[in-house]
Amino acid sequence: MPNEFFDRIGKIDKAIEKGPMDCNFSIDVEPYLLEDSSIFYFFEHEDLRENSNWLELLVIVGRFDRAPDSIYDDKNKTIFCPIWPESQYLAKMASRAPDIVTKIILEVVPDTNNYNVHFDFISSALALPPENKRELRSIAKKESGWIKGQGYFGSFLVYKYQELLDKLIKFEDFETALELADTLLEVLPDPKKDEKLKNEDKLIYLTPQARFDSFHYAEIIRIAFPDLTKNIGIEIINILCSKLTKFIELSETNDDGNFYKEFTYHWRPAIEDHAQNSNYADLGDVLVDAVRDMSIFLIDYDSTKFQEIVSYLEDKKSQIFDRIVLFLLNKYPDLLPNRAIEAITNISLFDDIAFLHEYARLLDNQFDKLSPKTQKTIFSWIDNPDIDELRDIFKSLMGREPDEKELIKQKERWQLKKLALIENHLKGKRKSEYEKLVEKYTKPEHPDFAVYTSIGSFGPNSPIPTEELEKMTIDEMVEKINNWNWPGDFGGPSPEGLSRVLSNVVKSKPEQFVEETEKLKNLEDPTCIKGIIIGLRDALKEDRTFEWPKLLNFCLWVTSQPREMEIPDRGSFDKDPDWSRSRRWIASLLDDGFDSKTNPIPIELRNMVWGLLKLLAEDPSPYKEEEKNYDESEIMDFMTLSINTTRGVAMHAVVRFALWLRRDFEKRSNSESLLANGFSEMSGVKEVLEKHLDIQHDPSYTIRSVYGQWFPWLVLLDEAWAKENALKIFPDDEKDRKYLHAAWGAYIKYSRPYNNIFVILKKQYSDAVDILPTQETKDGSSTIYRDRLAEHLVTYYWRGLFDLEDSLFKNFWEKADNSLREHTIDFLGRNLSNTPEDIESDILDRFKNLWTFRLSVVNNAEKKESFISEMSCFGWWFTSKKFEDAWVLPKLYESLKISRKVEFNRDVVKKLAEISDEFPVDTFLCLNEIARGEVNLWDIKSWYKEAYIILENALNCKNKEIVQDAIDLTNYLGSLGFIEEFRKLVA
Repeated sequence: MPNEFFDRIGKIDKAIEKGPMDCNFSIDVEPYLLEDSSIFYFFEHEDLRENSNWLELLVIVGRFDRAPDSIYDDKNKTIFCPIWPESQYLAKMASRAPDIVTKIILEVVPDTNNYNVHFDFISSALALPPENKRELRSIAKKESGWIKGQGYFGSFLVYKYQELLDKLIKFEDFETALELADTLLEVLPDPKKDEKLKNEDKLIYLTPQARFDSFHYAEIIRIAFPDLTKNIGIEIINILCSKLTKFIELSETNDDGNFYKEFTYHWRPAIEDHAQNSNYADLGDVLVDAVRDMSIFLIDYDSTKFQEIVSYLEDKKSQIFDRIVLFLLNKYPDLLPNRAIEAITNISLFDDIAFLHEYARLLDNQFDKLSPKTQKTIFSWIDNPDIDELRDIFKSLMGREPDEKELIKQKERWQLKKLALIENHLKGKRKSEYEKLVEKYTKPEHPDFAVYTSIGSFGPNSPIPTEELEKMTIDEMVEKINNWNWPGDFGGPSPEGLSRVLSNVVKSKPEQFVEETEKLKNLEDPTCIKGIIIGLRDALKEDRTFEWPKLLNFCLWVTSQPREMEIPDRGSFDKDPDWSRSRRWIASLLDDGFDSKTNPIPIELRNMVWGLLKLLAEDPSPYKEEEKNYDESEIMDFMTLSINTTRGVAMHAVVRFALWLRRDFEKRSNSESLLANGFSEMSGVKEVLEKHLDIQHDPSYTIRSVYGQWFPWLVLLDEAWAKENALKIFPDDEKDRKYLHAAWGAYIKYSRPYNNIFVILKKQYSDAVDILPTQETKDGSSTIYRDRLAEHLVTYYWRGLFDLEDSLFKNFWEKADNSLREHTIDFLGRNLSNTPEDIESDILDRFKNLWTFRLSVVNNAEKKESFISEMSCFGWWFTSKKFEDAWVLPKLYESLKISRKVEFNRDVVKKLAEISDEFPVDTFLCLNEIARGEVNLWDIKSWYKEAYIILENALNCKNKEIVQDAIDLTNYLGSLGFIEEFRKLVA
């Protein structure tokens, strides 16, 4: 064929060998610089770099006049930036011909928003020799101008800009470096601002962003700004403060508030580096660090600047800058001692929670240096808190006015926290007062933080540490817990925090707690009772043992407590409003007790256990209100609700109770008759199951999902009962469609395909296939149920429960969309590949018949493109090595003719290479479709060696047409950049 790729490569070699002075570019070169790798080959040629005269020739012929712009893909919302070999060549030549390269970049190349071209421009600047300072400045200024017109461009260019800043600083061009840094670090509005603010139903927080990620933003400041600060001074602080100010201004919400402005102690608990600060610093954190660190750097470099920096930060009149001032006054107290004392004696700072941490550190470090009069002022503030403010705090937390006793406690707890800030400085009477308050209320942990999160934990905090609880007797523990009064502080110690610590202590020694359950009944707060039950459940899961009779008696006592109590409840997270949550965990404890290997519930306690379960199965949770917002196809929500509500967990436990009894029956001498009698031998189980199947008694969709999940086991327990009630569990009446969805979704997701179950539920399978087109929810949450239905059906097919002509199976393939058909074929292929042993021939015949059927459907379809994904999954079948090559190889080719791609293509090509000696034509035909189809360069890199073998065998075959096609494919692969890999084949 004329103008083949490797022929063009040879002609380019000859043209370059002539050199730029003798080369007629339009005749010797340009005809061969087509849209493939030949143009890259030309510009990467080593000889081209040896002679800078090529640059002048390329300018003359206009090669630098056509820089490509980026291409925006509106469909996928992505940007593609074509690589431009000409700009790459400029970067390679910059050190050899800096003047002409700079001139080309500044005057010849047109403006472009292509990131790859700008990457090459920066690379050119970085390659300039030291004597080309002016050229470096010119390119840097051009880049600054381009950046100003850009939004977010990610980290792709950041590394290069960091290097460019570093080089400008080394060349001592601080003015240009500052201009570039200022532009790079611009703070941009939230790109989704308009979209977010449309949602008026909930509070919206806007998130300003930089041009790239926070890590690289911080790196630019860390690497470049110290040298800039030395040479430019406080102007650097000005730039960083303006960025932080803009970040805060752009962070407004849709309720006229500003979280970043008014609640700095939430998003930035400490100005210094501290474990309480976010593990992942966002842009706001990075800017706080930058203002802080550059202020420190400048003060350390020139301490006379301290007063100027403090005054400058105070002029910003913003909470975060005032906190930075307090931090700096604490770090350098001797530079401005009067200013530090002025801050300490500012009662507004003393009272304001926003300044608590920095003020507390300054107060603690300077207290002994204060005059007696000033110390007395601090103590007078502690002695006389604002009672009205304390009353308002209590009311906001508890939802009611405090009585006199509660107000006194509120005052004392406030004083305790304030005294804790200066604990190390207390003496005499003051120290005694503090110790009495500690004994009464427990020593505050981290009193310098308004909210403190324990390291490694995002949950609530406990007023009593684990170590302390572990050392107590049960009596001491009960007394200590009952005497602790929850202050209701947000983020502080809470009943829930205590409950979680208590759970861990119980888990470590469950036998001791079970032995003394009578004493535990004296605990007043159900939150702690719940923690004890959870601890025992966790101990059971960790194979710890304890006596069940006493524990069950304790559980009976808990369930006898009132389900609703008038307990002041600030919210559902910090304190249990009643005993309902304890009941839910009792159900969970029993559920696990039936299956425990090391400490199962003794069968002799079946009546006591059943009494508990029967009571828990009537719990009102889940409430109707908990289910009302769930869409009928969002089945997962009902299953999730079933394991997070008392009645839901209890109904799961009822089935496990029946299975527990059945395992006991299997051990008895009359096991055959006991098992045959099913629920008749399990007093009460049948009645409870039927009671909760009655919609009039239990209209919950959540409970119906429990029946669906456990249906195969209900068949195991009592097949006659299950068959009789199948239509109640999976109703076919339109008015009960939501119950069907709840039960069927749970069944299809959590149950394996059992042959005997299919016989019972064939109609339900058929109905599920009928509604396939309408099953998909808005967010795709039902996809897993459609996929599981497909897996069940094809499993029954290969087991021989029906054939291709069965109306159920035919209907499935007609109803299934492309994604579901793809999943089905993929599922079958993976099962073939993951089966190590040989598969029986009759089963393989079923697979063959299915694929032949699918190919016939596709070949007769008008729009074959809708079957592409399905056909591409045949790669798994091909590489499974379960079929004879003579059958599977032609089928692969048929599939590739339709899909032009194949999943798992590396292994597909590898197997093609293994059999190419025997089938040189067929394997080449498959490779040709794969290589020319939807494949990327990384795929080719993974199998080019195998492709070489296939091509070599094809070139040596006797079929002249195949030989020519193999030559064409070799040239094509070379044009993709695989020149050295395939050049020998056509040499």
